[in-house]
Amino acid sequence: MNSIRLGLESISALLAALGDPQKRMGAVVHVAGTNGKGSVCALIQSALSHTHSNLKVARFSSPHLLHPSDSTTINGVAIAEETRQDFLHQISRTGLKATSFEIETAVAFAWFAVEGVDASVVEVGLGGRLDATNVFADALCIVTLLGLDHTEFLGDSIEAIAREKAGILHQESRGCVLGAQSFEKAERVVEEWAQTMNCVLFHVNSVVASPDQAGSDPTQFQRVKGRLFDQEVHINLPLLGHHQRDNLAIALATLSAFYTVYTKFPKPADPALLIAGIESTKWRGRLEFISIPGLPQTSQRRILADGAHNSQGAVALRQFIDSFDPTASNNRKILWVFACKQGAKQRTDALVSTLFRKGDSVWVTSFETPEGMPWVTSALGEEVWECVEGVFGSGSVNVRMFDDGVASVVAALKEEKVLEADDGTLVVFCGSLYLMASLHRFLEKK
Repeated sequence: MNSIRLGLESISALLAALGDPQKRMGAVVHVAGTNGKGSVCALIQSALSHTHSNLKVARFSSPHLLHPSDSTTINGVAIAEETRQDFLHQISRTGLKATSFEIETAVAFAWFAVEGVDASVVEVGLGGRLDATNVFADALCIVTLLGLDHTEFLGDSIEAIAREKAGILHQESRGCVLGAQSFEKAERVVEEWAQTMNCVLFHVNSVVASPDQAGSDPTQFQRVKGRLFDQEVHINLPLLGHHQRDNLAIALATLSAFYTVYTKFPKPADPALLIAGIESTKWRGRLEFISIPGLPQTSQRRILADGAHNSQGAVALRQFIDSFDPTASNNRKILWVFACKQGAKQRTDALVSTLFRKGDSVWVTSFETPEGMPWVTSALGEEVWECVEGVFGSGSVNVRMFDDGVASVVAALKEEKVLEADDGTLVVFCGSLYLMASLHRFLEKK
């Protein structure tokens, strides 16, 4: 079944048919939220697997970037396609009907159980209470930044969304790490539900810019300081943007809580290994400067890619662009390469109004429908053009259409020598994580 369907009946039956692998996934960290949950998962897995080289640390995230196997890793290594197909055949033989996300969730959990993982970091797919990953009674739960997204499934108020996200907390949960929130009402809903579930809340300390910025490069990493095990630590955070400091703060609090609630894991006497793991984190498609073969050397650090696809993500992207080189931000020319998901005009309007400015150029393109998700399609260029015109008026933003995807955009960048002049023009690919997938797929072919 290829659709979005919330509920636990199908996934519970499917996991039962596979022998309930969710009960053999080691120490589970379950992460819900609107923004930042993927980054938090990546930071935690990288830190734990780097620190305990003899342990198997699994991670399940969604959506996948290039291939469904990307979502399912142990110590950063994706499930082999042959192995994935074996599990898919097992699931097919059960005769049970399930959505593609439920199937991929079952594949991941079954593989983790067979491999005997020591810990699993699991990202919620959509919401929390009725998400297919909500099958753990005693996980350490994390709630990242909450916002108004997927309202057609989760409710049209921040309180309703917060209730759905908080639904991963259970009576037996080992605790909850609640990140900083933009909406006080959301924070209050999660806190009240945690109290109802007798679930201890772990404090999150702020992460801020380090006073020691020697050798820092804002296009490669940000030098920050935070607290881990009640010690002040300084970290070269490879995930860019101020919002990633909040995600790191959650990850640091989670690591501290992890060793408190999962006592079988020896707490490192020195946090240096955990920090080294954090500094090794890879998370593609989020505020990354990329190089495209065939473009001139002057294009280095002038092509930015980010999967921001809702209003909070757009604010973070715009803040980063305006802050990483403040002396140039007022006069910088920006060429936006933009594609977004069809069927969410309100979200598209928010992206357009937050990101673009009068005088900018916007090249509207498309992304390929992701494997296993046929309901996800690009918005038509005309739809985006209408949004831009509606926000800025006719002719205020230069909009062009590129219907043949990333390849046609790159060809135009080369042919028109957009980045050959040393005028500081910044090219920004954004609007959807699925556009990031198309971009990286294109780069892998080169």
